[in-house]
Amino acid sequence: MNADSPMSDVDDGRVPFSIAEAVNETASGSILEMRVLGDVHISAATEVIDRIRERAAAGHNLVLLDVSDVSTLPGTLMRYRVALHAAKVWPRSLRVAALGRPDIITNMFAATTQLRGFAVHVFTDRTAARTWLAGDQRPD
Repeated sequence: MNADSPMSDVDDGRVPFSIAEAVNETASGSILEMRVLGDVHISAATEVIDRIRERAAAGHNLVLLDVSDVSTLPGTLMRYRVALHAAKVWPRSLRVAALGRPDIITNMFAATTQLRGFAVHVFTDRTAARTWLAGDQRPD
């Protein structure tokens, strides 16, 4: 591989971390959909939390956080630390529906933030997540 190549000399199969955003208007208001891709380590997860805080400050208080296509997620302790960070920086008016595959979803993040008074729930179905965000239905 030559020095001008954008690829590193070592291909370890890791997918770079990235965030894609879209705002979708609903009858209840706008839902900010954030899709997280790639390897999500602790600093990347913290970046996602901070990005949500920035968007909430701009008026986006309904967030669908889609982690369905991540290749790796932080472990349990790191999820707990990220949840503590969210509880410190997020406004109480924020509602977050975390969407993921059953094989990567745990309730650590949601339970930690809920215990601190935040409206955060975990879903494996996009329609159910959007319905919860748009209304006041309790998740099953």
